[in-house]
Amino acid sequence: MSWELHKKKDKKLYAIYSTVIDDYITEFEDKEDIEDFLIKTYTGKAYIKAKEFMKEVNKEV
Repeated sequence: MSWELHKKKDKKLYAIYSTVIDDYITEFEDKEDIEDFLIKTYTGKAYIKAKEFMKEVNKEV
């Protein structure tokens, strides 16, 4: 998955574009709103990854 940050010319509006679906996954919004979206997305992915990691013990010592 690849995301790109796009900015409207002469405006302070940003959106995230997905090269996988060749379309925007967000509307054009303020920088802070896009940042909040990214933080929530990455935090959620980190939570899931941590839960998956903790499911199986690799070695008892």
